[in-house]
Amino acid sequence: DSTLPAGLVLSAGADPTQLSLGAAEHATVDFGYADGSGLGSVFGVVYVDEAGQPGIGGVKMILRGAGGNGVFDGDDVFTSTWTAADGTYAFPALGEGPYRVSVKDSTLPAGLVLGTGADPTQLTLAAGENATVDFGYVSEE
Repeated sequence: DSTLPAGLVLSAGADPTQLSLGAAEHATVDFGYADGSGLGSVFGVVYVDEAGQPGIGGVKMILRGAGGNGVFDGDDVFTSTWTAADGTYAFPALGEGPYRVSVKDSTLPAGLVLGTGADPTQLTLAAGENATVDFGYVSEE
């Protein structure tokens, strides 16, 4: 947004955020911003791993970040996004540390099984690192 100070990136919340409120209902929506320096990202494509096949849109992606202690346990942080029509997804503005990326299987088209990649995929981001995690699916035999 042009009204934000230069160099800030969204680090918590979703922009835009859609709400449905009834009469006399109130909501609070928080947006966290961080200095973009030192932040990384995880991005990739969910696709059908067969010649000429496109990416798979509308698939829910889940990112699990190890909490403050750096271990996957009760203080983990979760966020999710959906793949675009071409199968691409991105989790921007991530700090360094361990993460797990996974596909919500129930949002995949019927008849596909994972052929390329690991679900979940675990990685550790260094400060400012951008990592690619792709998931290739094939038709069930």
